[in-house]
Amino acid sequence: MDLVRIVTSFVLFVLSLTLAVCASATLPGVPEGPPAAAGVVASVRHSATASGVLVETGAACAFQAVADAETRVVRQEPSGRIVPAAIGAVAEGDSVAVYTDGTVMESCPLQGRAEVLVVFGPVPR
Repeated sequence: MDLVRIVTSFVLFVLSLTLAVCASATLPGVPEGPPAAAGVVASVRHSATASGVLVETGAACAFQAVADAETRVVRQEPSGRIVPAAIGAVAEGDSVAVYTDGTVMESCPLQGRAEVLVVFGPVPR
């Protein structure tokens, strides 16, 4: 069972990273360069001042993205069009790319404030 989970995580990581790299070159309003993290949303927590989005990247440590009032959340529709989205629409199982302001705390999980959060939609199961 562990091997299946490892292989599945790796495949999801490669798929998410491929989507994120392609997105950075083609999506309007997405920062240049690779995202700080790309992967599958493992959990979402909301509070009065921010939301925490735990992204499983396929690496040893996940990435905890903090989305606050300044974070821009967008969703790529199946047609490829980018539309604004709300942080409340981000769900477990969504494939996402997280762009930060450059500051990432090197803990496990890694932590950073999301400048832009691109949601590609749920990962097919």
